[in-house]
Amino acid sequence: MDEFRSPAVLAAQFVPLVLLAVVVWYGTLRRHLGFFALVLAAVAGLVLGLLFKIMHWAGTSAVLIGSSAVLVAGYASWFARKPAKIRLDGIKLAFIICLSAWGIAQGLYARPALPWISSALTVTFWALLLDFGYVTFIRRRENVQTPPEL
Repeated sequence: MDEFRSPAVLAAQFVPLVLLAVVVWYGTLRRHLGFFALVLAAVAGLVLGLLFKIMHWAGTSAVLIGSSAVLVAGYASWFARKPAKIRLDGIKLAFIICLSAWGIAQGLYARPALPWISSALTVTFWALLLDFGYVTFIRRRENVQTPPEL
């Protein structure tokens, strides 16, 4: 049991969260305070609902379903208003939809659907990170013009 408490295992569990924070930092959502606050409050509600579920407190289903619905509605309205969309934006929307579906399935105690939704959530998460890395760091470097030689 001690091998799960090693610093390397604990650090590996926080790497995806740090990478997701980097995606949010580079995104344009944080520049629009209204939508950003709405999405951030919905994510906080989702975390709070999961804590309620762990503690077996009343109101878990309402918090999970409500915050998931607000999350998908808020981000979908942000996505609809965005003028120029690229592939990364569609993957972000797919990730938010999978995250909201996972929260709703947790709130409704839909245990048979959870493995499927969790798999879709994992796939969209890593697709988001890989496409973000490509668009932000690789393609940007390829598009830089080199000065002509004299």
